Amino acid sequence: MNAKKILSIILAMAMVLGLAACGKTEQPEGPVINTETEQTADTTTTEPEATEAPEVVRPESYERYDDEELYMEIFGKFYDYEQAGLAADDFDEALLLYARAEAELLGTYAVNPLYTYEAGYAISSLAPNTGAYYMGAGSSSVENCVAADRLITAEDREALLALWEASLTSDDEYDPKAYLEEHGYGIKTDLVGVFGSIPTTLDRCLTFESKDYSYLDPTNLTLVDHDYKGKLYGKCAESWDVSDDGLTYTFNIRKGINWYTSEGTAYAELTANDWVAGFRHLCDAQYGYEAYLLSVEGVFDYAYAGGSWEDVGIKALDDYTLQITFTEEDDAFLDYASNSFYPICDSWFLAHGGAYGVEEYAAAATSGNYTYADSSNVASQVYCGPYYFNKITSGSEIKYIKNKNYYDADSVLIDTLDYVYDDGSVVTQLYQDVLNGTYYTMGLSADDGTLQMAKEDGTFDKYAYVDEGIGANYLMLLNLNRGTYVLENGGASSVAKNGDEAKQIDYQLAITNKNFRKALMTAFDKMAFVSVAMGEDLAAINIKNIYTPYELCRLSKDVTDENGNSFTEGTPYGDIVQFYADELGLDIDLQDETNGWFNPEVAKEALEAAKEELGDAVTWPIHIDCISMLGYAPYIASTTAYKELIEGVLGSENVVVDVIDTDNWDDFLAAAWLFTDGESCGTDIFWDIAWGPEYANPWNDLNAFDPYGSGYMPKFFGLF
Repeated sequence: MNAKKILSIILAMAMVLGLAACGKTEQPEGPVINTETEQTADTTTTEPEATEAPEVVRPESYERYDDEELYMEIFGKFYDYEQAGLAADDFDEALLLYARAEAELLGTYAVNPLYTYEAGYAISSLAPNTGAYYMGAGSSSVENCVAADRLITAEDREALLALWEASLTSDDEYDPKAYLEEHGYGIKTDLVGVFGSIPTTLDRCLTFESKDYSYLDPTNLTLVDHDYKGKLYGKCAESWDVSDDGLTYTFNIRKGINWYTSEGTAYAELTANDWVAGFRHLCDAQYGYEAYLLSVEGVFDYAYAGGSWEDVGIKALDDYTLQITFTEEDDAFLDYASNSFYPICDSWFLAHGGAYGVEEYAAAATSGNYTYADSSNVASQVYCGPYYFNKITSGSEIKYIKNKNYYDADSVLIDTLDYVYDDGSVVTQLYQDVLNGTYYTMGLSADDGTLQMAKEDGTFDKYAYVDEGIGANYLMLLNLNRGTYVLENGGASSVAKNGDEAKQIDYQLAITNKNFRKALMTAFDKMAFVSVAMGEDLAAINIKNIYTPYELCRLSKDVTDENGNSFTEGTPYGDIVQFYADELGLDIDLQDETNGWFNPEVAKEALEAAKEELGDAVTWPIHIDCISMLGYAPYIASTTAYKELIEGVLGSENVVVDVIDTDNWDDFLAAAWLFTDGESCGTDIFWDIAWGPEYANPWNDLNAFDPYGSGYMPKFFGLF
């Protein structure tokens, strides 16, 4: 465990608990900030004397900056306000602090919210609302899918949606299978889809940083889930009770649920102890999900301060009774228990090299004896969900088989699910295969030409619908501390600056200049960029200008901040962030569906300011590496568009975007996604990062930017 990460979390939790290392302290009245540099909202104060900016000195050779120092220089105010919000006793007061934190985050101009897939065109043979239904539910609820034997028409889809909506306010059941059969469709029990890359692990507890974790969901079981009406129901937990003080949850585990091998053979019964084992493994691995459950009694001390597991509030009272005790009420627990909390088969884990204890697990996982949950070998894991993996082959196939002994097997209509590898290079063939029924669904996109094809051949009018998508916001992030120009396997992640130290230094000095970052972000025509992928008609309704959803939550009462600014009951979170953004002079419209960041005049002014501040330390133009995937139409279109948009506003004499084509997915993912630390990030800019809330608290989003390895996002900035 990184010592600085431990220190960061200890300090944060000390603020939450009102404790310092040497004893109890008073709760802070406002954000913990550097008062020497912080600007307040008091406009009556005397203007500080103008001071000349220090001269930028060009280093003789390229060296990365210290991660902590650079983070605190750029993100320090964000982190101070976020931690102050975490320490607040009252949620409404915390909301103001979180909003100020988000305004500070956006004001770094190192991150730019782009869009969401709340709406995108698609064609499919799956009945609507028979997969994942609810924010926080498993993202691949294949067990609930109802699939027709051909594409469902837009007319029939609308009728099915009407039936679903009617069921939400009545006792009627939503039965898409009956409707489809009545209207001449057959029901398929075998589905074939496409995939690009295999899961990085079969360990569902360790998929916090995996792009492909949803592939594991059909093989696992959660305690609870949400039905098609959004109502919570028991899965592995047949029932549960909550104590009167809201601190203790007691779950009654279903009897007769087994773990199965990849051949479908029963291995062991799933017991309450497997849930305890899964939770301990989660804490030992410290891969991210444990952050959601730090309010469980003893978890923080065990995971980060050398405490004893015996003091952790998760116990198996017997084989079928699981008890979880919290230090404070956590109303969101059941929501994120539906997708962030999983069991492991205790005996299987230990038999395949696993170990319990933070240090013990770290040693075991790096030993040659650890063979647990290897994604290249489906036989290395056992499964308790409605499906088990039968085959996973990179660049070839992912295959699931229905678990006929699953406790609710009769309601699972899909017997086999195959994903066939598709690198995206021949979209016309994929499109035709969906039309002829080989594959069950696909999105229609402007950047790969499928939207135009569908409109020209009549498919769009007959079958297309607006898919509600995943509800997560995609972000554009800038690498502030580049450390990798050549991948470990020798593949070049940057042809442009690899070996050109002068360009590396120019980029480093420019990207750590706030005005240069501001120039990049305000020169970016987000509407034009998103239109390339979605088409103009969908781009506007998917545009996002704020990181946390604008309407995520509202104030429950009137609140006044530490500077005397008052906000009334019912004010949405986004309005509060907008207030603080305006106060900081960001000149950004945070409302959804607007081109709120794009301002060419501001961009040019910021560029001139950056030039003046950087002086003779850099040689213009600044080169920015933008990674793409050779032969993959969506990335080619988006990277080309970015180059044209930025150079068009700022001028190629000032900024040159070098589009770098990797010729295989492994190199692309290694450079731009599946690296484990900031120094290994192999691109200057990336926008395929999505994050979405699991419950209505901004901290659930903001903590992704925490330092010292505890947050997911800093590594994309080249930090930690």
